[in-house]
Parts: sequence; C-alpha cells; structure tokens
Amino acid sequence: MMNKKNKEIEEKYFEEIFYPIKKLWKESYYLPDNKNTDKSIEVIWNDYEKVEIIVDNKDKSKYTEWEGMLTFTMYRTLKRMGLKYLSEGKEYLNIDEIPIEDFEKDYLENLKFEGNEEYLAKYKGLKSRLN
Repeated sequence: MMNKKNKEIEEKYFEEIFYPIKKLWKESYYLPDNKNTDKSIEVIWNDYEKVEIIVDNKDKSKYTEWEGMLTFTMYRTLKRMGLKYLSEGKEYLNIDEIPIEDFEKDYLENLKFEGNEEYLAKYKGLKSRLN
C-alpha cells in the first residue's frame, strides 16, 4: 500500500509510534490556570503546539504520518484527562498515570474516523496485547 507521498506504508504496532512521541511531551502538567476554559487546558495546548512543530516541521524527516496522526490524538487524550482531573480537584496530571490503552483507544478511533484505510489496514495495535 502507498501513502500520500507514494511511499510504502510500514506495518506498525502502537508502541512503535507512541514511545518516540511520548518523549516529546512534558511528563507532568500543573492544571489550574486562569486561561483554561471548560473545553481547553492552556499548558497542554501549548505543549501540543511545540510537539506538532517538531513532528510536522522541525524534525519532519524523523517522523512518519503515523507519528503525525498521534500528535493530535495525544493532545485530545491529555486534554480529556486534564479536564477530568480538574473536575475532581486534582492539580497535576502526570502522563505516566494515563494507561497506554487510553492513548491507543483514542488513536484507533482517530484512524477510523479520519478514513485512513491504508493506515488502518497496516495498523497492528498494541504489541502488549499479543503476550
């Protein structure tokens, strides 16, 4: 199968996509901020913008479309969890507290929603599920 740039799309496990991108995000977020809204958390949005610039522009040659799709999906997962934590009165969100399965579930939904049939066909899911 060919992607938009007429390159062969590699089969990928989620872990192969996730861990290189996870390293680009902050490990912890202090959530309370007067710039937050009921639908957005400023510190997570700012971090997303930095990660997106790295993946889609600055270091574009290091990353594939797989990682590009994960960047926004991770933002959505972090935002959802951050809003949940805020509603529970928690001040900090640590990325390691979120199970990888939550990120993978959102990523798979995004693959299906976006209509990326070529990528969906090559997506192998969580390697850890095979063990």
